Amino acid sequence: MRFTAFGDAALGEPEQDANSALTELDKGLRSGRVGEQCEAIVRFPRLFEKYPFPILINSSFLKLSDVFRMGNNFLRLWVLRVCQQSEKHLDKILNIDEFVRRVFSVIHSNDPVARALTLKTLGAVAAIIPERQNVHHAIRRGLDSHDSVEVEAAIYAASNFAAQSKAFAISMCNKISEMIRGQATPAGLKLQLVPALRHMHHDAAAARPVRALLTRLLPSMPAAPFVRLMLHTLTDLAASTLIDIPDQVTLLLEQVGAARASVRNAAVVGLRKLARSECASLWPAGAAHRLALEAISLTDTDPATLARCLGVIELLMKEPVMVRAHMHPDSKVRELCCQCIYSENLLIASKAAHILTIVSVYCFQESLPVHDIEELIIGLESIIIITGQGEDANNKLYQLKLTLKCVVQICEWCEEHCTRLVTLVGNEIEEAKGQRVAALASALGALGARHPAHALTALPSVLRRLSSTTPTKQDKSKSNEREDVEMMDIAINNPEKVTDVELDTIVVLCTVIFQVVAGHVWPPRVLAAVEAAVAPTNLWVHFRVARAAMRYGQHSVGANLLSELPGRAGSELAHHWLGALHTVAKAEATLQASSQQNLQEALRNATTYYHQAMAALKAGWSGGQCAVFQWEYVRVRGEMLGALARVLSACRAFCAQPPPAIALTQAQNSRDEFLRCGHITQQLRRAATEFKGLAESYCRLYQTSFDADPPTLDHLQILQQICSLMAQSMERISTASLQEQGVADFIHTQSNFSISDLSNSCLESQLLIATCQKLNDISAKMTEPQDMKPIITHRQVECVWQQAATICHSPLPLPRFLFQPLQTTAVRLAITPQPRAPADHHPVPCNHHLSVKVEGVIQTGPRAGLFRKASAVQLTLTAHVQRPPDSKSEQPAPFVTLTERLKPAHDFFSTQLLVSMSGATGQSTTSGGTSVLIAVDAALLDETGALWRTGPRHTLNVKVLEDLSAKSAQSQAARRF
Repeated sequence: MRFTAFGDAALGEPEQDANSALTELDKGLRSGRVGEQCEAIVRFPRLFEKYPFPILINSSFLKLSDVFRMGNNFLRLWVLRVCQQSEKHLDKILNIDEFVRRVFSVIHSNDPVARALTLKTLGAVAAIIPERQNVHHAIRRGLDSHDSVEVEAAIYAASNFAAQSKAFAISMCNKISEMIRGQATPAGLKLQLVPALRHMHHDAAAARPVRALLTRLLPSMPAAPFVRLMLHTLTDLAASTLIDIPDQVTLLLEQVGAARASVRNAAVVGLRKLARSECASLWPAGAAHRLALEAISLTDTDPATLARCLGVIELLMKEPVMVRAHMHPDSKVRELCCQCIYSENLLIASKAAHILTIVSVYCFQESLPVHDIEELIIGLESIIIITGQGEDANNKLYQLKLTLKCVVQICEWCEEHCTRLVTLVGNEIEEAKGQRVAALASALGALGARHPAHALTALPSVLRRLSSTTPTKQDKSKSNEREDVEMMDIAINNPEKVTDVELDTIVVLCTVIFQVVAGHVWPPRVLAAVEAAVAPTNLWVHFRVARAAMRYGQHSVGANLLSELPGRAGSELAHHWLGALHTVAKAEATLQASSQQNLQEALRNATTYYHQAMAALKAGWSGGQCAVFQWEYVRVRGEMLGALARVLSACRAFCAQPPPAIALTQAQNSRDEFLRCGHITQQLRRAATEFKGLAESYCRLYQTSFDADPPTLDHLQILQQICSLMAQSMERISTASLQEQGVADFIHTQSNFSISDLSNSCLESQLLIATCQKLNDISAKMTEPQDMKPIITHRQVECVWQQAATICHSPLPLPRFLFQPLQTTAVRLAITPQPRAPADHHPVPCNHHLSVKVEGVIQTGPRAGLFRKASAVQLTLTAHVQRPPDSKSEQPAPFVTLTERLKPAHDFFSTQLLVSMSGATGQSTTSGGTSVLIAVDAALLDETGALWRTGPRHTLNVKVLEDLSAKSAQSQAARRF
């Protein structure tokens, strides 16, 4: 399914390039019909998002400015909308003067609506023309206009220009102040003028007179709308300058005790804004204490404002300084929360419980005495029970989820109360209905991921609830499509369908069961309950449950659930993707079900399955969706199983066959005592090298997984550690320098990654960490007496066998990123020059420089920056001399390597790299000159400065032409000689 260059509907037409799309839109702009012109105009923002390059954007805005100059007001309105929606692309307009000239020419129109649209358009592009004096003058004239539409447009433009230009903000401050104080200015217009003053924040000197003005106007304009608006403006101004935050907090606290509820709400909203981010640390001493006193006075009169005050205290408690100041029992904040935790208003009670939880968790973290923890536990239990009473239980979901969040935090840091709270949640889940079940089950899932042993007490309740969740048949079949996984698009036609709430409940309950039994043998009763609950549901539930099973190492359950999905997929891509998942599940289930006797056969079968999964993933690749991470992960895992099979084969051969008679002679000739053990020495050394390569492969996969969630990155690091442990174990018993090394030193020679860093990680990582610990325990048994000769013993080979068997029998929890990327980030590059045809070469004279222009854009999905955000781009240019295909000589090293780091502006970056071709002279590979391959690689840097080699890689073929004049001079000199 392909999309057009600018449309939203999926069409069967081939995808257009930038020039074709722009040409098509230009035809629409030149049309004589207003409808076609409007349709072309509104498609420009989509075109800018798809091709955000300066040449195209500059040309497009010039065309739009022509439409604005020559068209009617209706077309001008849509051009204004395009400018407002394309704010981050405005700095790519190259001919700014020409664009402004065409738009500004309409300001001399006799139509006030046209002048108003011009002022708004100029205000929308204020970021690129902040210091244009003619525009500033037009805005001042617009403020003096007698037409209300033009005045409102001038206020909009003045607000935007004041945010960009310090000079304009200072010059307009007096004008706006006079209009606000003037008696001739209507009240409605004053309400629009006051917010424009919030942009006078360029320095403290500019903000001081604005704050003094609004503070003087507060008593003289007592109407509630004016007071609320001035409080909001003063708050925005203080949040921008930071220097006036203490005074603003004091002013807002005075307004919290006001008689009018709307003013109190406005003051609390302002306090909430100042309590966020870096502003909370600038609050004056005693401000939280005073806010708690004001909130206590509102306990019986205004519960809504009381809840908002508790929300402000919640934000303040995120700062450790605030928590330490109010953690004592005699604190007014603590007194307020202890008084409100038993309130009849569940919103107030849940927020008070959350504040007490934050304080208690901080005390646990800092090993400080915790006060009233029993009272907090009782309050949490009361809220959970009360939210389930009455017919409006579904209307109390926010309070329930906030309370369950507190329960999870308490259980994470205080395990002595974990069993008690888990039992309560398990008892509540049996009687719950509707969306309450999903919330309770999600809490159990969070507890099971951290403390599966404590969650085991709730397993009977979960099984009973799962058995009672009976799917209901629907008379009419529907297609249930979800895009939870970007690699699949399943269209499900199933007459037996359950409601969404029941779907989520079944999936979450099954996930809790998988967490509880992770790493253990499945009881028959539990397996029967899961199969009975999932069997009557649709295929989408089958996939979600199978995904949860594979994420916690229950691959036999995942293989059974995925068996029918590939044949019922709605597209070829989904068919191959689901087939690959099914094959991977079968491979891992085969390994888990194997015994010591048939382990080698199970490894061969699993390796075959992984090769089939690689073929399925390769077949499912398309131009828009490439499972790069999935294919690489499956490939490295398959190679790892193949290496384990070869290690087991070598160990068995050592135990079954003695060394050959020539082994002693080979050891003496090579002065390598380990060769007397026979072929096992070389096999173990080759296996160690192979496992080192696997560790490097996991490291490279880690560096390319920019969008992966943190548990997935931990997963890759632990697998890298496992491969390093195997390599070091085999090197240790087959190399003299390492055989003399002690166990403690051996463990310290591991990679820089430390398992102790993941002690508080998720359950999936804990399963792999347990495997690492088993490998370390086995490696401790490899120590031999110091007086023994360098030789490989049966005991050491048995330890290597045990390590390989441990890796095979340990469950492999597949990472989440394998199924579901939660954020997407892609880099697109455009390189200039480019040859007219792909096979052509760009000619460059000898001893000249080639200017390579690189433009790029960082494209992000809807959850940009969820885990990490691209702060810079590193471009690496390399130039190689190409050898003919039939040449047996190796490719030479690059004669040019350039590296540059760029800071994207609105996700766009551009640079020019100068490549000297003098290094390619004298290396001619063809009669016409030297063929040079120039490659440009892109990599991302996150906020911490870590480098992620995400790509892409673009190449440019260059033909370095020979210097004919120098060649002819050499030939003439040769003839004279």
